[in-house]
Amino acid sequence: SCKNRVTVRSWLWTLLTIDAAFVVLSLLRHSAGPVASPMFALTEDGGFPEFFQYAKWAGIAAFMFAIAHIRRSRGFRVWGLFAVFLLVDDAATLHERGGDLMRAWQPFNPPFGLRLDDVGELAVAAVAGLFFLALLLREYRRSDETFRLATQDFAALVAVLAVVGVGIDMLLVMWRPEGRMTLALTVVEDGGEMIVASVMCWYAGTIARSVSAGARRARVIRLRPAIEKAIGKAA
Repeated sequence: SCKNRVTVRSWLWTLLTIDAAFVVLSLLRHSAGPVASPMFALTEDGGFPEFFQYAKWAGIAAFMFAIAHIRRSRGFRVWGLFAVFLLVDDAATLHERGGDLMRAWQPFNPPFGLRLDDVGELAVAAVAGLFFLALLLREYRRSDETFRLATQDFAALVAVLAVVGVGIDMLLVMWRPEGRMTLALTVVEDGGEMIVASVMCWYAGTIARSVSAGARRARVIRLRPAIEKAIGKAA
């Protein structure tokens, strides 16, 4: 219905608008603007942007578990557990702890200008990624087309998340830019993570609503058509 389309569109735009607001407020802090509190900084642990990320990861997990319950799908349950891992990793700084352990262990001298902390963080991300990849591949072979199509779209979003969250972070470490370039890349990294998380949360909610309306027989809308419906195609 028209009302449902408006709701979906406004939900996506609300998430993205909040993301953009946090980016602007964070930039105002760096430019000696009117925002002085570090709680608005994208890089601040325990800041408002980080808590907004927590809410999105929790929302994704809740939506995925709801879909798994309705469709009796173990595959969507794995996606829910993956979202829980992202939440716990952010809140408990699991990958940073891995970096601390690697630095304390000091097994070798990392190449490419990386620090042992960076190697430890990459190791945590790699182990977790391979673990969930193995689970998802197993369910992918066993599940129906609905789960496979949804998994393809969510995998694409996770790939983008990895590029902005891990790739740019490693680029900053190896390149060590200064001044505005550091700020620009940091905004792309943290702001990009927020935008991807918002799209993932919105898309998971879109699927959950579609499934709840049509029960187990509902087909999952693909990501691209869902985005086009939400933001409207250019005439």
